Amino acid sequence: MTGDVVVTQKTFAEVASRIKIIVDWTSDGSGDVVSDPIDAIGFIVEVETVPGTGSVKPSDDYDVTITDPYGYNLMDEKTIDNRDYVNAERVIAATPRWVDDYMTVTVAHAGASTQGKIIIWIDRTTP
Repeated sequence: MTGDVVVTQKTFAEVASRIKIIVDWTSDGSGDVVSDPIDAIGFIVEVETVPGTGSVKPSDDYDVTITDPYGYNLMDEKTIDNRDYVNAERVIAATPRWVDDYMTVTVAHAGASTQGKIIIWIDRTTP
């Protein structure tokens, strides 16, 4: 793992099939972050990116990648690249991809010691 990552996972009683995984990140000196493996089972249906603010906001057009244990991109190619450094952004998966083991989140080109949040919505039912 490079950078610093804190992962929080929430399941909702009202919609037990829906899981919210929150990845709070701080980039390293090179502007990159790679999480440890994050356990997950289900379809990734939506990803939100929320940049830090003030002196810890990331560089404009930073990139996010979510991969499975074999390096396969779990979001449509390039859909979570070029994230805005000021505004939160949401991407709904055109084709939800199944993850059944773990995933790794990578942030690249964010600038040194910057922060943000990635919210990954997983649905355990068929999309």
